[in-house]
Amino acid sequence: MRGSGIRNTSNVLKVNAITAIIVLRLWFKTHLEPSFEGTHENVIIDEMWRWVGKRNESKQWIWYAYCADTRKILAFQIGKRNDKTCQKLFKKLSHLTIKHYSFEEIMS
Repeated sequence: MRGSGIRNTSNVLKVNAITAIIVLRLWFKTHLEPSFEGTHENVIIDEMWRWVGKRNESKQWIWYAYCADTRKILAFQIGKRNDKTCQKLFKKLSHLTIKHYSFEEIMS
């Protein structure tokens, strides 16, 4: 079910979308984010957004950093599209040795 949204997931599992969200929230509370070590040559920072809840009221941004060579997501942060959220992402990357950062073109 990679790449499937909540509606697709709830249809496949034959449960209500709210039930799928509750189960996913509970599951994520019991699992830690993956932690990577070492040196990474090229790390790309990107962002995307999704509506959460009522449309036009709760736009959530997902900032993520991934290694261009291995294509692994090294860290992510969910929040507003502001410097504070970006700084939280960089704090999660602080234990890594990163030789070069680049940013995907970010549209305003």
